[in-house]
Amino acid sequence: MEAGKKSGALITSTYAGEYGRDVFSIPGHIYAEKSVGCNDLIRDGATLIKNAQDVLDEYSIKAAPKNELVKAVKVEGIAAKVLELIPFDKLITDDEILMQVDEIDFSELSGIMLELEMKGCIVEDAGRYKRKVGG
Repeated sequence: MEAGKKSGALITSTYAGEYGRDVFSIPGHIYAEKSVGCNDLIRDGATLIKNAQDVLDEYSIKAAPKNELVKAVKVEGIAAKVLELIPFDKLITDDEILMQVDEIDFSELSGIMLELEMKGCIVEDAGRYKRKVGG
């Protein structure tokens, strides 16, 4: 996340702090204007977060082992092949997937993507997809 000096995220975090809610922030580059807000939050007392495990640790939550997460969702056949193509760290379009999978057309892919989203394996954002951790 990025937050400049007058970001809406800073307003929200101010209200959260006033209401006794926990405020977390991921540090940004010290010379980037869009990191000033995040870095100021940390300076002002927000909990510094480097990764998801930091949040779990803050609340004393033990993460499930990765193999248990994977076992919870069963994906087979062409859906499994499609899932393997979807990255965790960036969004991918239907067209990018179809270029890599010859066995299906757009309508079949739409059904597969809906199935994967309903199973909690992926998230959709404006027609682009990203794999969820544990999915």
